[in-house]
Amino acid sequence: MKTGTSRIYLDNATTTRIDPAVLEEMYEFEKRCWGVPAQIHTPGREARRALDASRERIARCLGVGEEEITFTSGATEANSLALFGAAQSPGRQRNGNHHIITSSVEHPSVLRACETLEGQGFEVTYLPVNSEGLVDPDDVARAIKDDTILISILLAEGETGAIQPVRDIANIAGARGITFHTDAAQAVGKIPVHPPDLGADLLSVSAHKFHGPKGIGVLYTRSGTRITPLLRGGPEQDTLRPGTVNVANCVGMAAALELASSRLENDMPRVVALRDRLLEGVTSIGCPIRPNGPKDDKNRLPGSLCLLFEGLEAEALLMNLDSAGVYIGAGNACASGALDPSSVLLATGLSRLDALNSIRISLSRDNSLRDVELALERFGSVVCRLRSVPV
Repeated sequence: MKTGTSRIYLDNATTTRIDPAVLEEMYEFEKRCWGVPAQIHTPGREARRALDASRERIARCLGVGEEEITFTSGATEANSLALFGAAQSPGRQRNGNHHIITSSVEHPSVLRACETLEGQGFEVTYLPVNSEGLVDPDDVARAIKDDTILISILLAEGETGAIQPVRDIANIAGARGITFHTDAAQAVGKIPVHPPDLGADLLSVSAHKFHGPKGIGVLYTRSGTRITPLLRGGPEQDTLRPGTVNVANCVGMAAALELASSRLENDMPRVVALRDRLLEGVTSIGCPIRPNGPKDDKNRLPGSLCLLFEGLEAEALLMNLDSAGVYIGAGNACASGALDPSSVLLATGLSRLDALNSIRISLSRDNSLRDVELALERFGSVVCRLRSVPV
């Protein structure tokens, strides 16, 4: 990248830049409060008040009760706590309930948890998706067995931006008395997310996906839903997630969620307009391009764009754009540092070659029209250069 070249970040599905207002609130808290909430002296009580206030702020944004919020280190831990906690809750194994339903496009933290549960004797059904990356609720209904105890289907997927029909799936689960979990990490801050409206018993959230700090998340657990802790320790968070809580991160998550929630109605239409302008511009640069994922905007996250560049390797495009100061995502990183084809795109029916030729662009409220126009200039230059390279 040339010195002075503007850096344009278009990989917000991976992580977002922490909002300066969030960072300032965390900094001010850390300056004045260093206690541990479990202590009864003044610094401890100050930390406890900040922790309780953060939980209340997050609960209010999600439309749930404060007692239903458990802080975790992120969505990966929240997903593990939800799946292992629900599968291994008291009485379930003893009663022989061993069947779990999930999808083929879940986050690795869900898929790996399910694989581990299979090794422990649970049966897991991995549902397919259609060419748009969507789960069919009828497939969920058909997969249910008498011993199904848990259904886990993500709310939105980060590669294609596909928003799953979670409300319909939750209704199916609820009618059969089956616990329903959804990984909402990619959705919160981009679309309205209220667990009661979705019908979720368990819901996972990660702060760094909506301009909050890394290393903090939440598991919403509907009152009355039985899960068992993964960790053993002290009485923190009613023993469901013992261990000293990072209160500053909780404060930051609460601040970030309040900002995202209050700005959602104004920010997301602007993000959609930027995405549409980017798609319009990219399709006019002289390279055959095909969008992946949902065709209908109501089934797609506002800032998500997944594009197949026919005849161009995504890895080469990613690396050349990186040199030009444009940062996007593509595929799955493998041990060698190269890219493997996206497992999500393969699940939608794309060939290995088409998956390897696909990129992911994800915008956020931080992006501007200037970002998009500069990115389009650099896309055009990079694509022209790559297409002129002899094969």
